[in-house]
Amino acid sequence: MMIQERAKKVTGKQPPRAPTVMIVDDQPEILVSLRRVFRDERYELVTFSSPMEALEWMRTHPVDLVIADERMPDMRGSDLLEKIRENSPRTIRVILTGYPGSATVGYGLAHGIDWLISKPWNDDALRITLRQLLEDGVNRPPASAAPESSFEEPDLAEFCERVPVALHCLGPDGVVRWVNRAELDLLGYSRDELVGRPVARIHADPASIREVLERLERREAVRHCPVRLLRKDGRTLDALLDADPHWSGGRLEYARCVTRPVEEPVGKSVPHRSE
Repeated sequence: MMIQERAKKVTGKQPPRAPTVMIVDDQPEILVSLRRVFRDERYELVTFSSPMEALEWMRTHPVDLVIADERMPDMRGSDLLEKIRENSPRTIRVILTGYPGSATVGYGLAHGIDWLISKPWNDDALRITLRQLLEDGVNRPPASAAPESSFEEPDLAEFCERVPVALHCLGPDGVVRWVNRAELDLLGYSRDELVGRPVARIHADPASIREVLERLERREAVRHCPVRLLRKDGRTLDALLDADPHWSGGRLEYARCVTRPVEEPVGKSVPHRSE
């Protein structure tokens, strides 16, 4: 079900179109609470209890910012926001969750979520956050010309550092630009031993990571790519790699990556001598 509310009229010069904010949550009480929080804001507010209905509505209506609950029965919020990014890359994407440390939220942050709001929220802080996101979004360039944002926002960087899913960021040259604590713990390296180094040094099969980088250069998102990683202690680790390319000025700027270890090894260990 969709509910649409028009922002209250205010005096003074008005923009040609008030920003549109969409909220998607399967819990009616959450939608009622958020409509109350935003009732005096200067934008159009639409709410949906169904992710599929929200996607259908966006086919014919521009939306500036979407807030999606992570845990919904029909679709994860992070999956919904990834679909929105594909169809409307300039829309600001915010996840709403009561489980900020979950692996699924970490996965979503690695795949293009712009911000995270934890339940329960502070009403005043939430209003200020959305105003700032919308203000920043006014001059947000198209995806093809967007500057690198990676994990630069302080709050988001701190959260990504704490999530229990292994995350890292690669430059177009295959050099590791950023890595979180979960990935360091998984592989046994220190941050200095990975950041600024070619990612190929931790791959037992150089052909696999070359293929990943080539696919990113072709603007392809990489999903569930099997790789074999080299731990610092010499052991190998079989994992699945996801990677999303981010472009600027017609060239690859960086890729956000998720590493998920698999339980059963698929072959013999490859000897490795750490430097």
